[in-house]
Amino acid sequence: MDPAERLNELALRKRLLVAQSALHRQMISLEGGSLATRGLDAGHLAVRHRWWLLGGALVAGVVMIRHRRALGTWLPLLITAARTFTR
Repeated sequence: MDPAERLNELALRKRLLVAQSALHRQMISLEGGSLATRGLDAGHLAVRHRWWLLGGALVAGVVMIRHRRALGTWLPLLITAARTFTR
């Protein structure tokens, strides 16, 4: 391979990498906007249902204090319940 071909190949690879990085920057920007929107939605949901959330946190705290040692067995159940209710 002569030096001119090698330089053309390197220039082509460089342009490809620059195009890929621009695409990735755009994708990250879009995801950031999506996350910001989801954060606002979650904030509005928390404001609307704050009394239920506070009551639930209080009950969960009392249960966890009374059953400290069994927390290891409760935790997977709580995670599963949270995933089920968020869907």
